[in-house]
Amino acid sequence: MNSEKAFSFFKLLRIENATLPLLSFFIGLGFAGTFNNKFNSYVIIVLIALTAYATLQNDIKDKLIDIANKRTSSYIDGTFSKQFIQHVCWYLLLLVAITVLLSQSVLLGVGAYIALALTIAYNIKPFQFSRKPISSIVVLAILLGFIPALLGLGTDIAFTSVWLLVILGLSLQRFSLSILKDYKDYIGDKKYNKKTFLLTYGPNATKTVSILFGFIGYLSILMAFMIQFNNIWIVALLVMCAAFSIWYRFSLGANNKRNTHVFINAQKINALFELGFIGCLFIL
Repeated sequence: MNSEKAFSFFKLLRIENATLPLLSFFIGLGFAGTFNNKFNSYVIIVLIALTAYATLQNDIKDKLIDIANKRTSSYIDGTFSKQFIQHVCWYLLLLVAITVLLSQSVLLGVGAYIALALTIAYNIKPFQFSRKPISSIVVLAILLGFIPALLGLGTDIAFTSVWLLVILGLSLQRFSLSILKDYKDYIGDKKYNKKTFLLTYGPNATKTVSILFGFIGYLSILMAFMIQFNNIWIVALLVMCAAFSIWYRFSLGANNKRNTHVFINAQKINALFELGFIGCLFIL
């Protein structure tokens, strides 16, 4: 494989898709207070590998929709065949299995197994959650928020109300962002009758749910921070960033091209909030 093809392969994996689960994991770690832990390295590898696996599986199942949306990739243009991608998926699962065994962690093993089961059910019949308007978003919230946060929090044995607030907050936040992803696939989803939340309930409901769940998600995370660290000044700064993230989503409207930009920028704003949040957890 030459350097150009290797670069195309790396782009196809879209490692950046692991940003949300990794942020969830590090926030959980921050509340648990166990940053210097060998277990963390194993979790990071598993989260990246499972996200890459899910991305490739979705590429295979949604190829026609991606073509309709005029999306380009090294799979669509034929650089890499379906058989090659399926082989890569098996190698990714092997990497996950080896990493879990090396970690000797029951928590990571159970988390990885549940995440893999949901990922498979997301794209494959009879479940095929990706074709169900609410189930698809719930599964993404679990994969991107609930499980990674639990893996981070699980490094601390003590179970507290802060756990519940962090897990609830991150899961709702992931739900509120994932529900906006359908804007970028609107044309292809409509052409192939993919029952997304946007196509089923309309843009107004999508906007309202994203704002409402985003608000509750941020509120839960900030409450957890206040309970554990009781630092009103840092919370005040984080509140301003969270408020801007929610306010920005009010610009969602009838223009799908504009809404796609809002979705992309909403992800970036949320990432900045959570990176700042993680920084505060490190400091405290």
